[in-house]
Amino acid sequence: MSAPVDRRSRVPFRHRLLIAVVVNAAVVIVILVLRAWLSLDRSVGWVAVGFIISIVYANSVWTLSNLALPSLAPRFAKLTGPSSWLLLSSTMLVITAVGCVVAVMTLVAIDIFPRGNLWKLLYTSMCLAAPVSFIIGFSRYVYEGMRHRLQMATLKLAAKELDEERARKLAVEARLSSLESRVH
Repeated sequence: MSAPVDRRSRVPFRHRLLIAVVVNAAVVIVILVLRAWLSLDRSVGWVAVGFIISIVYANSVWTLSNLALPSLAPRFAKLTGPSSWLLLSSTMLVITAVGCVVAVMTLVAIDIFPRGNLWKLLYTSMCLAAPVSFIIGFSRYVYEGMRHRLQMATLKLAAKELDEERARKLAVEARLSSLESRVH
């Protein structure tokens, strides 16, 4: 029986990118609705700026993570002990930092954020984005690991059932041969 092919390896990069952008837009809309509902200032301008900030951060951090981790995480899973989690944590932190830099630079370039305090903006961004990235990243890593183990168990069970079916057929054929030899 051949080794199973991971479904993610067959999904084209362009398709993963489109899915990432659509999911990010949906998450941003939910966040904005909640922010507007909780805020006293519900002006259209505030909502537009909030949408721009949220979509830039979501697409900068999550999209990088969504594009990098599906190919890196299976390699991390092959490692044993805490090294797997340490490597995953480090990778997520780097992706989050790069995403925050891209988001801050983008927001400064389009004059949403002031040009002066880039380090303060980056620090604040990392303080907010890192915990979210870790929670989502670890959750997805554990989920994908469980999904992979379930897929492997399902394939093993199917192979076992196929072997049992072959054994039953061989037993039936042997009995039939035995009966035929007695009849003749």
